[in-house]
Amino acid sequence: MNCWRNTRPGLRPRTRSCRRSVDSEIDLLKLPEAVSRHLAAGGSLLLPSRQRAAALRRAVVWSHLDATDIWPTPDVLPVRAWYARLAVRHALPRSLSFAEEWLAWREHVRRNVASDGLLSVDSLTDGLQRAAGLAAEWCLTDQIILRYPSAEAHWLATGMAQVRRVAAERGAIASFDLAAQLQTSIGAGRIQRPKYMGFAPTPALSAFGFDAGDVLGADDLGALATTTVSPVRAHAARDVEDEHASIAAWARAHLERDPAARLLVVLPDADARRDALDRVLIETLTPSAFEGKRAAPVHEFEGGRALADAPEVGIALELLQTLARPVGRQQLARVLDEFEWPASRAQRAAVAEQLRAGSPEPVLPTDVAALWRTTAGKVGASGPIEVCIQQFETARLALWDAQPVTVRLARALDALGWDRVGGSDSAAVQTRAAFGALLAALPSAADTAPATVVELLTALARRENFAPSIGDVAITISAACEHPIVRYDGIWFGGLQSDRWPVSVRFDPYVPWELQRAVGMPQTSARLRLESARNYLDALSASAADFVCSWACNDGEAELAPSVLLRGRADLGDAEHPPRVVEPSQTLALRLRDAAPFDRESFDDLRGAAWDTTIDVPGGAATLSDQAECPFRAYARTRLLRRPREAWEPGVSPIERGRWLHRVLEKFWRSIGDSQRLAACSVAELDAELDRALREIPVEADLVTEPLDGRAEARERDRLRRVIKLALDLEKQRAPFAVHETEIDRVLEIESLKFNVRPDRIDRLNDGRLVVMDYKSGAHKALDFLGERPSAVQLFCYARALESDGATVAGFGNLHFQLRGAKGAVAAEAKEFLPGAGKVDAWPAIRASYAARLSAIAAEFAKGDAHIRPSKKACEYCDLTPLCRRNEVSGAISDGADEADESEDRES
Repeated sequence: MNCWRNTRPGLRPRTRSCRRSVDSEIDLLKLPEAVSRHLAAGGSLLLPSRQRAAALRRAVVWSHLDATDIWPTPDVLPVRAWYARLAVRHALPRSLSFAEEWLAWREHVRRNVASDGLLSVDSLTDGLQRAAGLAAEWCLTDQIILRYPSAEAHWLATGMAQVRRVAAERGAIASFDLAAQLQTSIGAGRIQRPKYMGFAPTPALSAFGFDAGDVLGADDLGALATTTVSPVRAHAARDVEDEHASIAAWARAHLERDPAARLLVVLPDADARRDALDRVLIETLTPSAFEGKRAAPVHEFEGGRALADAPEVGIALELLQTLARPVGRQQLARVLDEFEWPASRAQRAAVAEQLRAGSPEPVLPTDVAALWRTTAGKVGASGPIEVCIQQFETARLALWDAQPVTVRLARALDALGWDRVGGSDSAAVQTRAAFGALLAALPSAADTAPATVVELLTALARRENFAPSIGDVAITISAACEHPIVRYDGIWFGGLQSDRWPVSVRFDPYVPWELQRAVGMPQTSARLRLESARNYLDALSASAADFVCSWACNDGEAELAPSVLLRGRADLGDAEHPPRVVEPSQTLALRLRDAAPFDRESFDDLRGAAWDTTIDVPGGAATLSDQAECPFRAYARTRLLRRPREAWEPGVSPIERGRWLHRVLEKFWRSIGDSQRLAACSVAELDAELDRALREIPVEADLVTEPLDGRAEARERDRLRRVIKLALDLEKQRAPFAVHETEIDRVLEIESLKFNVRPDRIDRLNDGRLVVMDYKSGAHKALDFLGERPSAVQLFCYARALESDGATVAGFGNLHFQLRGAKGAVAAEAKEFLPGAGKVDAWPAIRASYAARLSAIAAEFAKGDAHIRPSKKACEYCDLTPLCRRNEVSGAISDGADEADESEDRES
């Protein structure tokens, strides 16, 4: 019998107090009685995943620590491990590894599905491999799938047959065939079945003859709740970032009360949140990790992460890419700077800095040595860098040698000394071993091009999840909605917005949808999804002394509601603005600065490179607006090329909404032409004109970043119709005008700089003077026309461009389109010139000074002024705050300034 013996005194501190709640006598990390008896009798126990199996094994360890130093190793394993054990015991062929099977699927996709190069080979491979596993869980063979005529079903069925042939050639079994092969070769009746614990076994597992007596069901799991179940606490976070901070504060409060507490955090989208949540937890719980000090991990993410994300593997892949194919100088600099070459860090950093300043053209592997040698000579580091060059060249020759693939890769990495650098702890050793196993899965052909080999290896490392064994941790973060199995001190279930939980119906795109519905897959039915979500909430509430459910109230400008399943389980009225358990910790930068025993050197780097006046300034008028709001923002977006990515949002995003508005108004005014025609149109005629403009919008592909479903499109059309009609009522009150031009590009030359600008609309008055109109789809904001750093810079640019062509401008402003009524933020010579004109008295001063203010701002930009000097609210939605670090160094913008801005908006 295998035994586990406690030979480490460090495991002893968690005695009785570690398994007892602070507020009750409920034993924590306790097993159901039926499970304890079954394991004590030497029985085996199956769980749906390896993560839950690991949690149960830890619970067994803690249950024995109070009484003995030696006990039988619990036979707890996930279903797939049980399949593998049966195959070994009955001398069946091995199962293909994940990497081997992925490569077989990829070859099928490359030859038979995406041979024309129009489809993504790797994405299709992922989907088909996942679909084959799903089909196996529900006992759907390729012959059954092939009965359905869809192309996707054909890809899946023929792929399963192809992977099966590859497995047979290697003397193995495809993973999706393993359960069926075990039943056929051994016979379901001859297999000694262990107990199963979880919500429900899959049909593939049930086919082994599991009956009610083999499944530890809800009654056994419910035995965890030996006393009354703790009530659900609701937590309404302001946004996702606030939810992360609240989770970290809650965890810290638990661990401060009881350092031996064990907590579970469940986030259905934990993979997407991983980096942000990981940073917040480290800052709150182990800030010393940021100071370079080694600290025992306090939390872990169940299931690990992609092997490519491990530092040891990431640098290995970058080194191999540099050896195998042309790469840019940025990557060459990064490899030289981050890898532990024989030269000193300072010498490597100097060479790397020179490399980054060079040409962006890719460098061939054969030219890397000469480039490094030349660059090192410029900074006086030729001697030390020469050792690195020799090492690199030895590795390059090894990779391009006529040897099997795995031999070439291993020799190249060995020549670089990859296995001798980086961490030497257990996690690093395990990571290197996992990467070595991945190398062994690659095809062994000697004639495969190095670039192809490295591309395959990189793709595999991004898909192979790996979690090194780091022992017991206080906090476990999980994305899997599976029964916790054991009882925790606290469970936090986050991300419970109404659009996220219950999870929406989702069909697999490759398994025929009729077949998925016919066999009763839970993800294909709203009723089954709802039932599963309710059961999961019940399981969580019975598995913790402290159970918290949270959701984010806002996502940008969108307001979010809590899941309907929380109604009746928690008092949502008390969760509107709940206090945090612990105040969020001070930022690390301020903590380190306050604790420093010496003065750090201060250097004001306020000016960058001047703008080359032979090049047009990108961004048009928006660049000068950025310069006025914050010089650093304008510098970063033009010199550092750091512009925010347009993120996908459900429904219609604010950016898409603005594009739709501009296109509709462009078409509408080109048809209407002037105020006389507008006044003469009946309500029906205006509706017809708007409908005509709205119908033409969806055919223009640049208006949306993602396809919109029909209902979202219809809702947005209706909203646009209403807000435009409200604005037209305001337009009818103006003095007579004709539309001079709409959405026409113009060139603005100022301070030797050239900007391409596009006013939304320019109207001509009866006396020939022009007024400029800019459309805004967001909330109304007051404009500063006369301040030192005015907020009306965009309008100044349009007016200056017109006056440069000899026109006379009589006014300009923004027109905000909102459901609560259109509103203008404008300045004009007379109120009737523009809707909502409110700066009539100030117009002479505005007209006399705006050109000089605009020239001053342009001159700042041309000289490279990069002060971090934001205007009020400039940082609120800025994506550059991690780069400028203003909040860390100077503190956030004061609440008083925000309130003053809001007051000004209301008054305007």
